[in-house]
Amino acid sequence: MTATDAYTPGAFTWNELGTTDLAAAKRFYGELLGWRLTDEDMGELGTYTLIWLGDQHVGGMYEMKGPQFEGVPPYWMPYVAVADADASAARVTELGGTVCMPPMDIPDTGRMCVVQDPTGATLAVFQELEGKCTAPPPDVQGCFCWNELATRDPDAAAAFYGSLLGWDHTTEDMGHVRYTRFDNDGQVRAGMIPMTGEMWGDTPPHWMTYIRVDDTAAVAARAVELGARVCVPPTELPTGVFAVITDPCGAAFSIISRPAGA
Repeated sequence: MTATDAYTPGAFTWNELGTTDLAAAKRFYGELLGWRLTDEDMGELGTYTLIWLGDQHVGGMYEMKGPQFEGVPPYWMPYVAVADADASAARVTELGGTVCMPPMDIPDTGRMCVVQDPTGATLAVFQELEGKCTAPPPDVQGCFCWNELATRDPDAAAAFYGSLLGWDHTTEDMGHVRYTRFDNDGQVRAGMIPMTGEMWGDTPPHWMTYIRVDDTAAVAARAVELGARVCVPPTELPTGVFAVITDPCGAAFSIISRPAGA
């Protein structure tokens, strides 16, 4: 994503952690990635923690409290820009998806809702309040750099997101997996992998958040020291070295470092 297309419909704009222990999450990610974290009073919505890189806020986190979160595990959720959150919510239903949280205002920021695609993966759509949001930061350690859908029905997912967000898709054979790239407006937006084989077990379809780091192996090792678990050890791909980590509260995310010259 570039600064010029930060809030173009179809572009990812935000990544957000829902956790059962906000204080523990702030300690873990602050030490692991060097994030600066500040708390904002959101009134009836409670306290919201902003994630900063330099003078740019790049994401957020909050503590899951209340009966609506009963049985919900900690998770990272990406936000994608739309022109009209209410129209998008209505379209989700028409396309066979589910509106998990109806459109609501984010004070002085925009309007959003949480949706689930027909295959079971969840993400948020976000309508910017004009002039209130900023462009993404440079590509440095700690920034959110990629979002990837894992699903058991790639064809249904591609059709859904194509209709909802205007994404085109291209699928290619990457040896062990057929990988799909989503794009629109001349920009690559996200990826998709099929959940095939025993390795996935009963893992539900989901969106995976990727965070850029300088050294995947070093960050993964530090995560373990801080109480996290490495689910997929550092693995080399043509696009870089990645690892999948579960934080001390149970939320999964990926880290990736790019190869030299990429």
